[in-house]
Amino acid sequence: MTGIKRKGNDARNTGLINAILFSYFLSILYYVFPSDAVHFLNVISQY
Repeated sequence: MTGIKRKGNDARNTGLINAILFSYFLSILYYVFPSDAVHFLNVISQY
């Protein structure tokens, strides 16, 4: 069936989509709340 995919491709595609959504979310934070976005990035960079 065409609905069956390899788990490796699904995981890679999901990771790519998550990365795109995450970068899009950060870009919104940066334009709407610049200071909050900078603080958010600083907190993430510590881990």
